[in-house]
Amino acid sequence: MEEPVDVAVKPPCPGPEHLGDGVYVAFDGYHLTFSVNDHRAYPVVFMEYGVYKQLREYAKRLGWDK
Repeated sequence: MEEPVDVAVKPPCPGPEHLGDGVYVAFDGYHLTFSVNDHRAYPVVFMEYGVYKQLREYAKRLGWDK
């Protein structure tokens, strides 16, 4: 059985934060937002929690996240 997910809006986090390779991440209170090349660029990805979980599963299948 899957754990319940708290989808309530949270306070935004200070950001964006540089992850490397020209990728920046921030949290808008609901999504992880990703920008590329410049921290002032408009986000190109808005990732909600369910998609983040799928990304983690993908990384596990690659052996990147154990």
